[in-house]
Amino acid sequence: MAYSYSISSANKLINVRIHGILQITEVLNGIKEVSFDDHFQTDYKMLVEVRDVQFRPTAAEVKQIAELIVDLKKAFTNKTALMVPGNFLYQMAKLAKYYIKQRTNIEMEIFDNIKDAVSWLNE
Repeated sequence: MAYSYSISSANKLINVRIHGILQITEVLNGIKEVSFDDHFQTDYKMLVEVRDVQFRPTAAEVKQIAELIVDLKKAFTNKTALMVPGNFLYQMAKLAKYYIKQRTNIEMEIFDNIKDAVSWLNE
């Protein structure tokens, strides 16, 4: 998996960029790494950009991702926008959001383009 992230204190924004071939363990470890970064602030908004990804998670793997986010819910107190192109991953992201919303009040939206994701974060 190729991913990177930046944390901008000036914009109060965490920007995560993901691309390449993914495995479930890499996704889970990446979420933890960002959440435990010393510069991570819970009041920052988060933009996750998923681009050119080869990943076909099962429903069980989507639930694993959602459960980890729920476990780390204190890290997600502000808006999180997930930009996911492509129908399959977009639908899997919606499934994760459904699991998350069942157990927390994390404010998360799924988008298929960066413009709408950024616009929602800035509302």
